[in-house]
Amino acid sequence: MNLLELNSEFSGSFWPAGNKAASFFGVLSITFGSTISFRFVGVQPQTIADNSHLHGHLTIDGKVEDCTLLNLTFSETLLSCGGSGVVSCESVVLGRTISPENRYEEATFAFTNQLPFFYQRPDFESIVDLDTHFIDFEIEGDLYSDFIGHKFNISDIKAHAVIHCSNKDALDDLQLEIDRIREKYDDPAMWLAYDKQHSIKIKFSKCKSVSEIYEHTEAIMQLFALIYRIPVFIKTLTVDHQPKLPGMKIIPSVFTRNEVLERAKESVLGRFLTITNSNIDFHAVLSKWLAVRTDHSLVISAIQNNDGAITEDELFGKYALLALQLESINTAIGGVHKTRYQNPVDNYADIQMVQVLNEYVKHAGLSSIGDLVSHLRNAMTHEKSSKKTYNKFSRHQLINLSKLLVSGEFFPISIVFLMGPDACGSTV
Repeated sequence: MNLLELNSEFSGSFWPAGNKAASFFGVLSITFGSTISFRFVGVQPQTIADNSHLHGHLTIDGKVEDCTLLNLTFSETLLSCGGSGVVSCESVVLGRTISPENRYEEATFAFTNQLPFFYQRPDFESIVDLDTHFIDFEIEGDLYSDFIGHKFNISDIKAHAVIHCSNKDALDDLQLEIDRIREKYDDPAMWLAYDKQHSIKIKFSKCKSVSEIYEHTEAIMQLFALIYRIPVFIKTLTVDHQPKLPGMKIIPSVFTRNEVLERAKESVLGRFLTITNSNIDFHAVLSKWLAVRTDHSLVISAIQNNDGAITEDELFGKYALLALQLESINTAIGGVHKTRYQNPVDNYADIQMVQVLNEYVKHAGLSSIGDLVSHLRNAMTHEKSSKKTYNKFSRHQLINLSKLLVSGEFFPISIVFLMGPDACGSTV
């Protein structure tokens, strides 16, 4: 189940935890990018209000599954008093009925554009080795590992179901051959090369609730958003794998614009990735990121909500954000205050990006990128500051400059700073 593709309504019966006799009908509306909503009929709203979560049986593709709706919230404008109403929920658990306080040891997840960071060849779809591993380390007692999985084994399917051929006899012969191989070999694993997904598995040293697990996986996604400079979202999240009990599928409520989701779905294959698994110590970077990520929340917000478009009024906040980020890095490296915007550039900026930005510096008649950031930031945030530098640029130039500095290639300054100046070799 790819969460980004969800756009459906599912009906079923629901009840307050521990009181199945009080079942009522409900419809769950799940569209990734919109708040998950639940319409209920045949029960007084107060019954819902008295419960932070609900249990239920949900019909999905003709199959009835146990489910749990977590952290219900009423919308006052949608609430009715006649035995029906609408609430939103933080997340949906498929596969089991649980309590929000339940805690779990394991989680497996995947997100958009995950594999290219670890495997940079454009033909990565040709990987067929299921034993390929890129992650095997520990952070704060939590064990991280990974694997490349597939949806199904070709030897378990019917040739007629996946292959079109006008010659029915040829398809029959192919099916006979598949059956023969299945009988001849103990484990005839044959996977479709294009149907792969790279997943990360975490075994927590201290068990976490479903909400805490999603928050942890979201932190890792945010690191990749910083690396890629485009939005990154969850594709699958499964919790609590057990030998004889399938893991629970978690569907979080994620609110964002359709344009942002479309950017997240864009493949980074074919793009030059400044930072990949081949040139950083991913273990060290992830460990540091988990400890300091809240210090970079404004930058993450800018990336995760960036739909590729920008209006002139948005420039003000973006340049202020950039200045704050550079000041934060300057403080961390012990740089002097007077050159607080230039010091991070001197230490961490990519030489090619510096060359591009210096054309804007030259156009403004200034001496450095730091001076350019300072002048633009002051012009946009201080009423009495001179607008001379700002007025030298057209609206189009200011937007392009903001994309370079704030929304695009300049963001590696932040991630290279996290890694340390020598993590990727020389950057200046």
